[in-house]
Amino acid sequence: MATPVEEITVGLPHEGPSLEDNQDFYEVNQYLLREVSILCRHLISTDSFEEFLHALLLGVGEMFGSAKVEVVIHDPIADLAGYLEDETQFAGRVRLTPDSVEVVSLHSDDPATYLVKAEMSRELGLIRGVDVADHVYVIPLVQGGVLVGSLHCGDTKLHTNATGDPVLMADFGEFIPAILQRVIKIERASRAMLLDPATHISNRAGFVRDLERDLDKARRKSGSVSVVILRLCGIESMGNLSQRHLQEHFLRQVAVLLSGTLRASDCMARLGPVTFAASLVDVEPKMVTEIANRIQSDLNGSLIDDGIGAVVEIVACAGYTTLNVDKEVSESNTLLARMIIETATEAANCLYANDGPVRYADVEL
Repeated sequence: MATPVEEITVGLPHEGPSLEDNQDFYEVNQYLLREVSILCRHLISTDSFEEFLHALLLGVGEMFGSAKVEVVIHDPIADLAGYLEDETQFAGRVRLTPDSVEVVSLHSDDPATYLVKAEMSRELGLIRGVDVADHVYVIPLVQGGVLVGSLHCGDTKLHTNATGDPVLMADFGEFIPAILQRVIKIERASRAMLLDPATHISNRAGFVRDLERDLDKARRKSGSVSVVILRLCGIESMGNLSQRHLQEHFLRQVAVLLSGTLRASDCMARLGPVTFAASLVDVEPKMVTEIANRIQSDLNGSLIDDGIGAVVEIVACAGYTTLNVDKEVSESNTLLARMIIETATEAANCLYANDGPVRYADVEL
């Protein structure tokens, strides 16, 4: 009689049944059926791409008893890459590729699960960057009959049945893209709520979230976060339809100008009708001042057609603040983000009707 399979707790390492322990194919099938069901339910409950990848790689690794897990996903227009900030944070390797050949070359015309030895694994380039696996179990990810990815498990402790399990795992390989598509739709809708419709950059809520992430990075290495606030005077009263279009066109130009002064890793947002913001991590105070001055001087004196036969001269006012963050700062990142935005906004407000130099203000903790 087969030994009962131990229940699995998601997130804890475990070993599945093995034929080497004289356990039969039926038990292996039952184990996989139960674990695939548990993992699929867990994947369905995720609501972000990163959370989905974390659950997938960790769950598959535990299910097969493998510490070498890799997923390759075809990302033709780099859409998924925009939802992934750090590919090294997972319990496995993530490869997003715009080239379908990288995926198709791993499978035959009729994709199916298969097992390859170390030499063939090296030739196919499976699970790169880690010790070469003695064998790799390969699962195709198929959506609507089209191969969209590939899942790889190296040195699995679980011996798979040559008859029943490949069918189950092939079904699992079709569930994954379907669940992923749902997760991306949820995250895309969530992100849309964090964007300003006029300029297509972050709104206030989105900027707070970005700033929380910057603060978390700074806290880990005792760094600093600076926020520059830019206020525009002159376009508040442009209210009719034609003026609104002109105003939004000008605001988009401001967003482009602002982005041109920042690094790719810096964040920016439109906080209000005439207020923009930028966050800078670990930038010298002198450089922050120079950036704020440059933005302000580039915009000051700009003329915009008001839509009713005249022009409006823009007056730009900038203020900024810098906060040194370390592990001893007890306030939450959310609270700190709001305090920094409020402090920098007050600095900019002091110059709202005065074309003067940028103003600095200290955050009072």
